[in-house]
Amino acid sequence: MSKGVKEAKAIERVLHKYMQLEEMPFTYGDGIRLTQREIHAIDAIGENPDVNITQLAEMQGVTKAAMSQMIYRLLDKGYVEKVVAPESDRELRMLLTPSGQTAYKAHKEYHAKRSGDFIDVLGSMDAAEFAALQHVLISFEAMIDSALEEAAN
Repeated sequence: MSKGVKEAKAIERVLHKYMQLEEMPFTYGDGIRLTQREIHAIDAIGENPDVNITQLAEMQGVTKAAMSQMIYRLLDKGYVEKVVAPESDRELRMLLTPSGQTAYKAHKEYHAKRSGDFIDVLGSMDAAEFAALQHVLISFEAMIDSALEEAAN
């Protein structure tokens, strides 16, 4: 096997497992049950109050249509509300409802408990290791973006 093939296959395996996780509901806090995609949309709104759908889609790396569908699910579940932007009647912004704020905070607590070891590994990397990781991630994302663009045409 040539250099990097084994590692590329490991990345693909991890991505497949992560995609499975994306669709599975998790329980956050006291009975808040949401998929990874839902809670990450809530997290993005919580981190960026008054964000619009286009901005959310860009942050999450999905299409505006996919984000719009997600927002409607979160609206139906009572976690998000749409408000008209003060500077334009044509633009809508997303805000978390009180239930959305509760989910947002529960997600932060979840990550504080679950992600500590991974964050510690990243934090322990020296500058050269971290730069190499960033280079790999940028290259990998560019490859995925290119494949997505090709598939869309």
